[in-house]
Amino acid sequence: MAGTKKELKKYNGMMRRLAVITILVLLHTCTYAQPSVEKMFEETVHDIVTKIADHPTTLNKYIDGKTGLFILYRNGVFDEYINVKTLDFSTVNFPRHILPVKTTPVTLDYNTTADYDCDKGKWVKEGLFTDTTEHDHLLSKTATDRKVCCAEVIPKKLIAKYYDLELQSRRIVLASNDGEDFIFYLCFIDGRWCLVMIDKLSTDCSV
Repeated sequence: MAGTKKELKKYNGMMRRLAVITILVLLHTCTYAQPSVEKMFEETVHDIVTKIADHPTTLNKYIDGKTGLFILYRNGVFDEYINVKTLDFSTVNFPRHILPVKTTPVTLDYNTTADYDCDKGKWVKEGLFTDTTEHDHLLSKTATDRKVCCAEVIPKKLIAKYYDLELQSRRIVLASNDGEDFIFYLCFIDGRWCLVMIDKLSTDCSV
């Protein structure tokens, strides 16, 4: 009987060790089989930057069907925004001026801000930048301002939703004084980075 208990204990011990080894192998396999979130981010940024000027509609795959894409731009003296499900330039009222004239692959610089000098009409520093430590709230501010200046009916819950989206998004700036000016935001939604905003307000110094 004692021998049977020892054998059972030894067997259970072996099974536990085997279970631990199996879990470690699976974790190791998953780690190498799936790209990291950060690598996916960099690949998405590169794909958008290299295709946005000449092949913008191919980037519709990055637009989340539920969230859509917010485009912020100025129309006359007022800041405006629209939410679209696709980049469709065949639509009459679609703001065509949101795209850069051309793009060139640039190395992504983390945790650095790029400022636009309205007085000089140029970027203070050129390159491709993203600051993962800060969050911009241009969308929620624009919506709030439109309630005041244009008497638009925008529920507080919707503005709060915009604010939450901004907290989860990263702002990417392609700053160049040679026609490569483009600001966009990515948000990690359902296991992938999605294009959620395009900002044409920050470089519009008309008002």
